[in-house]
Amino acid sequence: MFRFWNDISREYRSLGRFFCGKMKKIVGILILILFFSSPLIFAKSSKAVGCSVTEYEELTAKFTDVNVGTTRVNATGCDIGFYFSKDGYVRGAEVFGASKYGILVNGNDENINVDIEGAYVHGIGSPTIGQGTAIRYISSGIGKVSGSVLGNTLSEYLKNGIVVGGNVEVIIGNNVVIGNKMGNIPQIGILLGQGSAGEVKENIIQDHSYTGSTGLILFNILEREVLAIGGNEYTDNFRDFSVLTTDTCSTKFKGYYKDSELCVGEN
Repeated sequence: MFRFWNDISREYRSLGRFFCGKMKKIVGILILILFFSSPLIFAKSSKAVGCSVTEYEELTAKFTDVNVGTTRVNATGCDIGFYFSKDGYVRGAEVFGASKYGILVNGNDENINVDIEGAYVHGIGSPTIGQGTAIRYISSGIGKVSGSVLGNTLSEYLKNGIVVGGNVEVIIGNNVVIGNKMGNIPQIGILLGQGSAGEVKENIIQDHSYTGSTGLILFNILEREVLAIGGNEYTDNFRDFSVLTTDTCSTKFKGYYKDSELCVGEN
C-alpha cells in the first residue's frame, strides 16, 4: 500500500517538473514575442533611445519635432539635441552632449514658429568636428521662421551661443550666454546673420574672451531689419558688439566660421 502511494507521489512530482519546464519555455517565448512586437512598452520611441536622421544635411537628432517641458536630455552620440521643422517649443529642458547643435530650428519649405524658453543648454560641440552651437534658427528653404528665445542659460558651447540667419525673425531676451573664458577658439555669444530680423534685449553676454571673439554681432543686417537692440550686459568679452558686412572680412584669422559665413577679428 505504501509502495503504491509512493509510486503515485513520484509520478506527480515527475509531471510537476515536466509542466514547470514547459511553462518556463512558454513564458520565455511570450516575453520575446512581447519585446519584438511591442517595442513601445520598453521605450517611448526609437528617437528616445538613439539618433534619427533629419532632412538638414542628414544630421542626426535625439528628438525631431517633439515638444518638451522640464526634462533632461543627453544627446551624446547625436549631431543635434532637438531638431524642429514644424511648430513647437522647448520649455525648461536641459540639453547637453550633442556634437553640433543643442537645438536646431529649420524652416525649410514651411512657415513655422518655435519658442525656446527657460532651457539650460550646455556642453555642445566637438573639437574634432569643429562645430558647436547651443541654439540655431535658420530657413534653408522658402519658409519663414519665427519664435522667441527667452530666459535660457547657455554655456560650454564650442563656438556659438545663439545663431540666427535667413528668413527668420526672433525675439532674443533675458538669456544668460556664457562663453569659455579660458578657451582657445574664437566664439560668438549671439549672431544675427544676413536676412534675419528681431529683438536682442536684456541679455547677459559674457566670457567670450579669446582673440577674435565677440559678444553680439550683426552680420550683413540692414538697420530696418533689427527691431530693437538694447539693455544687454556685456562682461569679459574680447569685443562686446560688432556690426559687420561682407566687405569688412579679411583672412586675418584664416577665413570664416562655417556656421555663419562670418570672418572673425575685424570690426
